[in-house]
Amino acid sequence: MSHHQPNPYGTPPPPQPNPYGGAPPQQPYGQPYAQQPPGQPYGQPPYAQQPYGQQPYGPPPVPPRVGGGKGKAIGIAVGALVLVGAIVGGVVLLMDGRGDAPDDGRRYQLTAPQTVAGVYQKDARESDKAGFDAAELNDLRKLGVSDAQDVGAVYETGTGNARRMLRLNGAWGRVKDPEKVVDGIFALIARDKDKSSKKTKFEGSPRKVTPEGLDAAIMKCQYGRYELPSGGFTMPVCVWADRGTVGLTVLSDQGMALAGKDIPMDEAASLAARLRAEARVEIAK
Repeated sequence: MSHHQPNPYGTPPPPQPNPYGGAPPQQPYGQPYAQQPPGQPYGQPPYAQQPYGQQPYGPPPVPPRVGGGKGKAIGIAVGALVLVGAIVGGVVLLMDGRGDAPDDGRRYQLTAPQTVAGVYQKDARESDKAGFDAAELNDLRKLGVSDAQDVGAVYETGTGNARRMLRLNGAWGRVKDPEKVVDGIFALIARDKDKSSKKTKFEGSPRKVTPEGLDAAIMKCQYGRYELPSGGFTMPVCVWADRGTVGLTVLSDQGMALAGKDIPMDEAASLAARLRAEARVEIAK
């Protein structure tokens, strides 16, 4: 897990000349990837050699390098992309839960399975750097997640332009109001999105989704978009919460990013629901 620096919600630094060559600069509580020592909150990029740190609440995975040109530019831009906002210490969100997820009376632990959906394989090295640290879990407690324990993982499938990466930052415990947690995270995304990069935009509002297998959970998804001189690209962010688990997923697709195409929101939501179903393990009474 990460260790925070003095300014936990800093803005991402400018890109280094070689975006894939050196270790990413360490950045507090507001960078999209790498939790490098001194650790960074909310996860790090699937590739530690990226030039940027990580963003709170599970920044998007960086598409693999494909040489120069737009592929290289995307690698740089993803590092600067702020897709999720941090919860500043001391801030209490006053939101009313709506469409509250029912409690089935069972308790679940959130795990990080070795495979997801039969094709996404866990990257053990990068997964060790994913997840929430103590300060971040405390942020979740402010939203009503008690006894919170973290879990994180980075998954990938395919090669070259067919390569996809899926990141999970999650927690499990007791969730008082699942929709309040989901809305609280997205509210902070909207509040903090302009603090790090003017090139970062969010398209529309978080959309409530009900993919197959979601059952009693609440899930909402939203696109984060980063503009480049040669065009922009998006990555879908999905957040779920139920009475016992919370998860934030980010899905990236190398080929679609290069082609300027969006990953369908329903597809990202379905994969997030599949991950949730495979990661939850019932706790015996």
